[in-house]
Order: sequence, then C-alpha cells, then structure tokens
Amino acid sequence: MLTFPYNQKRYIDNVYEHKDAGYGQDVPYICQVFSRKEIDTWMKEDPGNIIEQEYYKIFSGDFWTFGDRVFPPCKVRAEDRCHLTCLIIQKT
Repeated sequence: MLTFPYNQKRYIDNVYEHKDAGYGQDVPYICQVFSRKEIDTWMKEDPGNIIEQEYYKIFSGDFWTFGDRVFPPCKVRAEDRCHLTCLIIQKT
C-alpha cells in the first residue's frame, strides 16, 4: 500500500520550491508529486498489479499545497483534479 502527492499528468521534483506552494519552503526535505508516468515506470521496473487506486482532492489549487486545504479531503474520479493517490499493489 502506497500513498503520496499525485497529479495524473505532471511530475514535480519538489513542489515546496514552487512559487505558488502554500507551505514547505522552510523545511529541510523535498516533496515530490508523482504522476501516472512514474507509476507506469515502477510497474515495468518491478512488476506488480495495481489492485486498487483511489484519488483525493486535498487542496483547492492545481497541485499539492496550492490554494486552500479541502477538509475533509474528497474522494474523486481518476479524470478529476486530484492531489493524493492511494495504491494497493500486489507483487507478481
């Protein structure tokens, strides 16, 4: 089971460095936003089956930390804007 900041189309190597990030500029670590491309690469490099994947809207903006926080987080469809994904992967 994995969960992480997510955007269907765009990978961001450190969202905290972005000028529109709502927080994180002062922390000593990075926050990657992974995309479908990274998940597909992981599945090719270390084969497994995605058993289930859920998507959540956490912020009002386009990416993790952008805009106001949505509370409680909203479960959305894959084609909707989302900021977080939860995956269950079964190793093959």
